[in-house]
Amino acid sequence: MWSETAKLTAADAGQDDGFGTSVAVRADRIAVGAPRADGAALESGAVYVFSNPGAGWGQEAKLVALDGTPVGALGESVVIDGDTLISGDPGARAAYAFTSTPVGWFQTEKLRPNNSPSSWHNAAVALRDDTAVIGILNSSASSHDAGAAWVFTVRPRFQTRPDRRDASP
Repeated sequence: MWSETAKLTAADAGQDDGFGTSVAVRADRIAVGAPRADGAALESGAVYVFSNPGAGWGQEAKLVALDGTPVGALGESVVIDGDTLISGDPGARAAYAFTSTPVGWFQTEKLRPNNSPSSWHNAAVALRDDTAVIGILNSSASSHDAGAAWVFTVRPRFQTRPDRRDASP
């Protein structure tokens, strides 16, 4: 039977930040997106990382894009796998990868598909081991809203694979 054990909130919570728009959990870490939070720019978005070392959940970090754009929406989607976190940012037409080290979290990559579409909506992200996928609704030149998914692999840094999966028939 499920029971509530914690309520997570941002230490710097602001009105209309969108905290909780996206969430991801992996082992003793939870990532929570706030796509309208102030980050590197006004409403550029943020991802909050919480950890539970055994004494309860606490905020570990607030992650922002180093080149955050106003109304960028970092945190619209988020995924965490081990010490790597990826978050979609439709306003920047990119996803950002962050890595946890013993001294904190650091932005390690800006993932932007080759021939990136000019309009991003509902950017979804997935991550497993050395493979990341960015799914974008408005991305196909052949059909409105057909969408596409771009696959990235670590070689040794994130690079786009030549394969692209379109939703068009």
